[in-house]
Amino acid sequence: MKKICFFLLFCLMMNRICAQVIAWDFIGAIGDETAVAPTTVDPHLTASSISRGTGINAAALANAYSANSWGAVNLPDAIVANEYFQFSVQVNTGYQAFLATLNANFRRSATGPNSFQWQYSLDGFTTAGLNMGAAISYTGTATAGDAQATVNLTGISSLQNLPAGTIITLRLYGWGASALSGSFALGRLAGNDLAIGGSNIVVPVLLSSFTGTNEGRFNRLRWSTATELNNLGFEVQRSATGIQYNVIGFVNSLASAGNSNNSLDYSFIDTTPAGTKQYYRLRQVDIDNHSKLSPILLIKGEKPLLVTIDALFPNPAADKVNVSLMAPANDKFTIIVMDINGRTMLRQNGSVETGNTIVTIDISRLNKGFYFLKLVCGGEVLNKRFIKGN
Repeated sequence: MKKICFFLLFCLMMNRICAQVIAWDFIGAIGDETAVAPTTVDPHLTASSISRGTGINAAALANAYSANSWGAVNLPDAIVANEYFQFSVQVNTGYQAFLATLNANFRRSATGPNSFQWQYSLDGFTTAGLNMGAAISYTGTATAGDAQATVNLTGISSLQNLPAGTIITLRLYGWGASALSGSFALGRLAGNDLAIGGSNIVVPVLLSSFTGTNEGRFNRLRWSTATELNNLGFEVQRSATGIQYNVIGFVNSLASAGNSNNSLDYSFIDTTPAGTKQYYRLRQVDIDNHSKLSPILLIKGEKPLLVTIDALFPNPAADKVNVSLMAPANDKFTIIVMDINGRTMLRQNGSVETGNTIVTIDISRLNKGFYFLKLVCGGEVLNKRFIKGN
């Protein structure tokens, strides 16, 4: 199953035409607006308005977004003092994003800040932000400002393969002003003053959920899709060992002609399970016979009495780790991924159904190393360790 996935991408693939998918053109602005909405936003992304940190003040400057009171003397001071411009980008349902480049036009007065750093965060700067490229030194005072060198983000692995729902927050910190009256602005370029380049490619559909329960003499499987394009349906496979699988059924796509932009729910009943453990997976098949396998689902014959983490796989994991949960009843859960120093790196909320549920955690933006996974569900707090590898 395939669908269009819009990238924040700058000529990463030579056979694709690049475009600015998020951009601000400040023509007509006074400069001291509280916040300014982007003038270009790709329909498959959601972007916030650009705004100022609480440590700087709005300053009027035609055709720009401006501020003064830049009092920090270095980056750590600027972070503590909240002296920055900020905006965020959210990936819409059913899409993936890949950040690649950032372009901006700087304009400063003679006493304004002369050093700058772009940073990003995937948790709204709850934890420390991470640098996007090197610090920028800019001492120019041209009336129309100067276009800065493109910030290349393709080498930052944690900004690639961002799943739907991810919110990326970007900040531009400034410091080194010689007077609080000195100003700095984005704007005054003939065209877009702040922009992220983009393109699009075709990627597999996202399977939004896959769960199962034992109901006496049979097992019931349930799964959902967020969107579908050219989907023929789902081949249901079963295994007693988790290694060799046999086909036990096929469920046709509920989408008209295999295409849908709405969430669709599916179910399948296995009436002949054997033994106390059954492994299941789906092979999603396109109309053109391309296919993709789902995560593996384990259903036990006995009903669990407590919430348990039945498996954590693969381990080590490269991009995603699957958590197999067994629950005695429908419930809510929170999963927290922490590094070896106890810092929260990821947090994911969701729900489980009675029986087995597979929860997939995207760890592609984590650095290699050891991590701890904490599950809070049904009054239970469970911990597992895993390794983020290549």
